[in-house]
Amino acid sequence: MALSGNFTTNNIYEYSVNFSATLSWTATQNVQNNTSTINWTLTANTDGPGYKRTVYNVEITVDGTPTTSNRNTSYGDGSTIWSGSKVVAHNNDGSKTLAISARLQVGQYSYNVTGSGSWTLDAIPRASEVSVSNETISFPSGSINYTITSRADFWHRVTWTLGSTTNTSDKGEINAETKTFTIGRTTLLNALPTRASGSLTITVNTYSDSGYTNLIGTKSSSATITVDTTAIKPTVLLGNLRVNTSPNANITVPVAGYSTVKGTYQVSPGTGASGTTTYFTASHGSMATATSTTTSGTATTGTLPASTSDYTLTISAYAKDSRGAVSTTASKTITVYGYTAPTANLTAYRTTTSSSTTEDGAGLYVYVTFSGSINASINSQNAITSTACTYSGSISGTATNGAHYSLADNQNVTFNLTVTDRVSSANAVVSVASAAYPLDLYDDGQGNVGAAIGGVAPAGGFAVFVDLHLYEGQKIIIHKTGGTTEIHDVSELFN
Repeated sequence: MALSGNFTTNNIYEYSVNFSATLSWTATQNVQNNTSTINWTLTANTDGPGYKRTVYNVEITVDGTPTTSNRNTSYGDGSTIWSGSKVVAHNNDGSKTLAISARLQVGQYSYNVTGSGSWTLDAIPRASEVSVSNETISFPSGSINYTITSRADFWHRVTWTLGSTTNTSDKGEINAETKTFTIGRTTLLNALPTRASGSLTITVNTYSDSGYTNLIGTKSSSATITVDTTAIKPTVLLGNLRVNTSPNANITVPVAGYSTVKGTYQVSPGTGASGTTTYFTASHGSMATATSTTTSGTATTGTLPASTSDYTLTISAYAKDSRGAVSTTASKTITVYGYTAPTANLTAYRTTTSSSTTEDGAGLYVYVTFSGSINASINSQNAITSTACTYSGSISGTATNGAHYSLADNQNVTFNLTVTDRVSSANAVVSVASAAYPLDLYDDGQGNVGAAIGGVAPAGGFAVFVDLHLYEGQKIIIHKTGGTTEIHDVSELFN
């Protein structure tokens, strides 16, 4: 390769004088413009300075472009015939082959004097190449490698963009070689917080100096970066489920139809994702906390569905991050205990004496017994908390189990029993009517008489406390004031 050169034309001999010409050239290169400036000089060669010959027309062709001049001047040995310059462009890769030729008309008979030469100029270094290929970011690998191929001892400044992230760094001097650089997995994921793919563009500025002031050129390369959302996804952790609300402070397990359940959760987004939404479901009933965008907290259910049998409650959670990546579902279970209200048992009836337990509808005492029992043990945490019985009517008060109370034949009373366990209550009501007689007569000795069938006779009149059966075909006889009588057939009542 060369940055200078020369050639000498053929020689003519005229009138005892030899003549030829030498063309010398030098090249000055412009790295920025990828060109060389060729400065040339054409010099006469004779037998001495005093031996001259006339040069008429001159044609110099540099890199295929001819330039002519009519000199019409005599030149001796060493004198300059003509000089000039020409800017020639190098090839894209900085290479260049230079061709120069000269033609002169010399002497009385205009002899043609010619010469030429060809040289390979020094290559002008060009901007370094950069390459990067498509890449999928997975776990735990997935860094991006890109290569810079330098054509000379150049300095390089690299800028890459991915999503809304731009990063610029100086890579220093790279000799005439290929060098590989890496962009880390986490850095790339952080640049794609809301998308599962993006276009990565790497731009390399090539400089000829360590101060990064003389820019030679710029090259870029792009690739698609894809996040493997099946590998890079959020995770969900659910804590053990426990009672959130209970019908009684002494019950520490969930009760069907009365309790709510809670469970703590913690979510970790996929690396570089900007956020997550967690979705909760329950195998029974509904979730009070259905979704959440926080990374930790407590998920709660609504009131659990009622059931008389135990069942297993499962709470499940999964998260979806801002890239659309979905976590594995996390689940926790807890036993929910079935519940049935307690049983209230109540009996009350008339007896003939204050010690009898035998029912007698005509008795003048009332005998009452009552009890309560739980129907759901709730993991042995349930218990009867109260059994209360009151009575009201002709007499009133608080009843005692197994007690007798005086109750006149024309009196009535109602007993009301409430049995309460640690969850709810049950009631039972029994009413005791006035005494029942087959036939009862009343006479106060003052003209007030009465009669009753199946009950207590009123002070005046006739009362029937049992069903009255009237048979079709029988007669109803009505005696009216004044001595008249009406007779009606029973069947008339149904017409």
